[in-house]
Amino acid sequence: MLPNCIVNGVAKSGTTSVYHYLKSHHQVFMSERKELNYYSFGKIPNFQSDKIVQPVRTAQEYQSHFRGAEGYLVRGEASPTYFATSGAAKYIKEEIPNVKLITTLRHPAERAYSGYLMHLRGNAASPNDSDPFSCEKHWVKLSFYYDRLKEYYDQFDSSQIKIILLEELKFNRKQVLLDLFDYLNIDSNYNFASATAAHNSAAQPRNYTIHNIINNNKFINKRVRPLIPRKLKELGKRIEKMNHTQPVKMSDELRYNLNQLYKDDIRKVEELIDRNLDIWR
Repeated sequence: MLPNCIVNGVAKSGTTSVYHYLKSHHQVFMSERKELNYYSFGKIPNFQSDKIVQPVRTAQEYQSHFRGAEGYLVRGEASPTYFATSGAAKYIKEEIPNVKLITTLRHPAERAYSGYLMHLRGNAASPNDSDPFSCEKHWVKLSFYYDRLKEYYDQFDSSQIKIILLEELKFNRKQVLLDLFDYLNIDSNYNFASATAAHNSAAQPRNYTIHNIINNNKFINKRVRPLIPRKLKELGKRIEKMNHTQPVKMSDELRYNLNQLYKDDIRKVEELIDRNLDIWR
């Protein structure tokens, strides 16, 4: 059994929220693990990422994540690597040609900044980097959407691609979800009051030493963490949460520079998806 719906949005653009909103719908079965990443790790030769834990690499394992989905109108998963990875669209088309795609996007400058904060938390970026927004940085490159989107529009009919802007999801959540349910042909009878929480919100460590001990010590993660009792793991999560603070806002100068960087790409995306993106200007 394969999914008939995939959330393939760019990272830090609401994919986690959409996953949880769908998961709580009575006609939708979403894989228990959000990011299966099969069409990246299982299909693309030599695809690597140190940040993905236990990626699905075989068809048998992938299908096992949809056991129990019988009787649901929609069965799906959400993997942002499918947006970031060139070639994923082709493999999805080959195996699930009638799949419905849900592609979440976000203001490119805001997404790049949020991606930078995420990489700071993951120790893939340094707080001492003198030029953290140079064009070769992963979080900067990932906010150029056109090329990745075009792969999907080349493979699939536009009627199979639902674009959701994070900005609209934030400020008009009920209408965005109603439109999404209509796209998926599922019941609009839904507890919209439950769809208020933000998921996977940006945060910044107060103390990077504490943060790295808890999250980024390879010896602890591989050798010690599996042996830690559940209560101690919960204590570690509480300590980690206490060590988080609201991130520093993006400066006006950085915002201007990033807006200039992405200006032409936004124009091309508008033409590709046939949609006005003045909300990003």
